[in-house]
This record gives sequence, structure tokens and C-alpha cells, in this order.
Amino acid sequence: SGVIGGLIAFGMIGLFIGPVLLAVSWRLFAAWVEEVPPPTDQPEEILEELGEIEKPNK
Repeated sequence: SGVIGGLIAFGMIGLFIGPVLLAVSWRLFAAWVEEVPPPTDQPEEILEELGEIEKPNK
């Protein structure tokens, strides 16, 4: 895949460029998929938005 594609696209230099591009692309994709949103400072606000906090009856 990386070696053969690089060889076809770029010739002999592609033997080295293909695997490097494949590895970098894979790592960027994996980092993007595993990205976690930052924690919030006010979790109560989020819980209220989700309707998980019961408000006291007055």
C-alpha cells in the first residue's frame, strides 16, 4: 500500500516517501478520532441543559 503506491506515483523516491506519508496520515487520523473535548468549568450547567438535575418545587 504505502510502498507500492509511492513507487507507482513517485518512482524510486516514492519507495521512501510513500510509507512516510502513509504513516503520518494514519497518525493524524488516529489523533483526530481519539480527540476528547476539554472539560468544562461548570458541569452543573451542562447537566441542567441535559435535564438531569431535578429542580426543587416551590
